Order: sequence, then C-alpha cells, then structure tokens
Amino acid sequence: MKRPLSFLIALLIGLVTLSACQNSGDQKGDSQFTPPPQAGSQSEGGAEEGLTIRLAGSDWGYPQPYTHDPRGPGSYNMFLIFDSLLEKDEKGLIPWLASQYSISPDGKTYNFKLQEGVKWHDGEPFTANDVKFTFEYFAKRKPVRNDLFVKGKPFIESVEVVSDHELNVTVKEINATLLEKIGTCRIIPDHVWKDVENPGEFTDAKSVIGTGPYTLAEYVKEQGAYKYVAFPDFWGPKQRVKAIAPVPV
Repeated sequence: MKRPLSFLIALLIGLVTLSACQNSGDQKGDSQFTPPPQAGSQSEGGAEEGLTIRLAGSDWGYPQPYTHDPRGPGSYNMFLIFDSLLEKDEKGLIPWLASQYSISPDGKTYNFKLQEGVKWHDGEPFTANDVKFTFEYFAKRKPVRNDLFVKGKPFIESVEVVSDHELNVTVKEINATLLEKIGTCRIIPDHVWKDVENPGEFTDAKSVIGTGPYTLAEYVKEQGAYKYVAFPDFWGPKQRVKAIAPVPV
C-alpha cells in the first residue's frame, strides 16, 4: 500500500512543474523545485526531520474542497489533506479509507467497510457518518470537483449508515463510472462542516482538517507558498517525506 502515497507526491510535483511550463506566459518562472536535502538532515533546531521536498510555485487557492483552483495542482494540494474511500494506482481502484467494498447484484447499491482507528487531524474519530454527511453536503453545495454529479445533477439516491465503520450508498441509475466517482470523492468531517452555510468563504484553519497524510502548516497567498507537514497519526503507510515546504527566501 505504499505506492499510492508516493505516487501522489510525485504527481503533485510533476503537475506543478508541467503547469509552470504550459502556462509560462502568465506564470513564468513561478513553479520550480530545488533538490531536497538528504534524508536525516538536521533542522534548525537540531532535530532529525528526515526528507523535505522544497518548492516554489503559484497560488492554487486555499486547499479545501470549495476554494482550491480547479487546475491540476490545486486539486492535488487538497489531496494531500483530504482522503477518499478509494484511491488509484497503476492497476486501477484500490481500497483506501474503505478497507473493502462490494456492489449489489442489481448494480445500484455500493457497500463500503471502513478502516478502523482513522483520526481527523484534530484527533476526532473518522466514522461512516462523516461519509454520509459529505455526500449529502456536496449534493446541496457543489464543490470545485463535482465528483458526485452526472450531467449537472447528483446521482446518489440515499446513504445508509450501517455502523460506525460501514455504509451503503444507493444510486439512482446504474452507471459503470459511479464507483470511481463515489470512491475518489474527498471526505470532509461532519463535526467541522455541519454549520458552514457558505463553504466558499470558509478558509480558517478548521477548513483544512482532513484524514490525509499531510496537514497545512502555512499558506501565503501573495507568494503562492504552501507548507505541508506529515500528520503523525496518519492511519496509512508512513510518509516518505516529513515536509513539503517553500524554498527559503
């Protein structure tokens, strides 16, 4: 299960670099990477911090589902913070926050069994209720990535919470693409978002609480600078870099 995380980091770097090349007319020189220090290098405080990826780039928006830029790096910044039920590797969809899944014989109900012991970045437990909340919230308020919509309309009929770690998602019509749409939708915490009426204006620290491998430590819009640090209680494979940080000025 190590490949998806390393692939995500590599893809983030690649997309930022590629975008800088493709958009050189208005972002010339903005996105570039310097070689990271060797693993085991010492931080300013003398503690061993491990490998750090350092980058300079453009502003891709605040990395929550309603405020990130729709272009590649904007989405992948958010992916470092927010997990999904399934991920993709070179062979296709694989379990992620969902430890396993199945599809009913009629093709309309998807059952997901969730990983246990997963924590949000604020220490609260992740449960099936968070998934139900996310799907219902996104159906009412479209995020930047409209994963739960087909032809402009939400396709989920209902979400049934079976237990803290299991749920059923029933769709309105059979469609072979829906498993990926449901599975790769980024999940947000009920306890943070339940009272948020204007998600496009929600940009305080709570809005970037996820279950993902990294937390947002710093964001400077004017410089397009993001700093992410590894979440120590991440439920999944150990992060290969301790920080993704801006190039020192």
